[in-house]
Amino acid sequence: MRRINKDLADIPATLVVSEDQLTHQRRKELIRQGKYIDEQKYNSRYKTDDIKEKLDALYHHKCAFCEIRVEQGHVEHYRPKQQYYWLAYSWDNLIYGCPTCNQFKRTNFEIKGKMAAPPSEADDLSDINTCSSQKNDQQEKPMLLNPERDNLNGVFLFDMGGHIKDNNNDRADYTIRTCNLNREYLVDSRRKIINDFRNKVISEFLNAETKEVKAKILSFLVEDFINSTNDETHTFTAFRKAAIDWLDDIVKELVK
Repeated sequence: MRRINKDLADIPATLVVSEDQLTHQRRKELIRQGKYIDEQKYNSRYKTDDIKEKLDALYHHKCAFCEIRVEQGHVEHYRPKQQYYWLAYSWDNLIYGCPTCNQFKRTNFEIKGKMAAPPSEADDLSDINTCSSQKNDQQEKPMLLNPERDNLNGVFLFDMGGHIKDNNNDRADYTIRTCNLNREYLVDSRRKIINDFRNKVISEFLNAETKEVKAKILSFLVEDFINSTNDETHTFTAFRKAAIDWLDDIVKELVK
């Protein structure tokens, strides 16, 4: 999981609050009904092309929670639309997710504070695209970490086996459990990053004839790995950044 810098002022045209916008009309219908209506005419309004394109670019086609690359990206909701129906089309509540994380997350959304009250149809809805993060977070104190809102530095720890755990952070623990971020496929995929580095070092050393050549190879491979952590198109960038601290030990183990 890594931080996503979403510009809340750069709202997709579909989501603009305007009486002549179909999405806003659907939003007001949901507010009038007092619940989310699971029908195509409502579901389609948060999946429009302009929303998908912006989220694709922001998330680099990777899931907000597990960082796996998603070929067919899903527009998901940070706050579940079933409970927070009035935020179903709010820009700051829409994230990019994979089907598996979404399946585990479902409607799980624990809070430590008091749940925000829904607006009425007659209320001023001009801030509806930003109120989830700029107002509701302070009142509700959600347990689920928000990749677009929270400082994620140091809240997760990884091991070389590919496992993720919280760093004495109850919100990180809740997020890991809620999205099942230690499911087997993710653990194996993260571990493979380290195994691939180790195997590449071994392979290159077989063809190196002198210590000087070996030193250059090691320098290149380590530098290449470090550079990969800054490439947001790669999967599991959070794990890659953590793995930088292990490279010296891995190299020493292989060349001793």
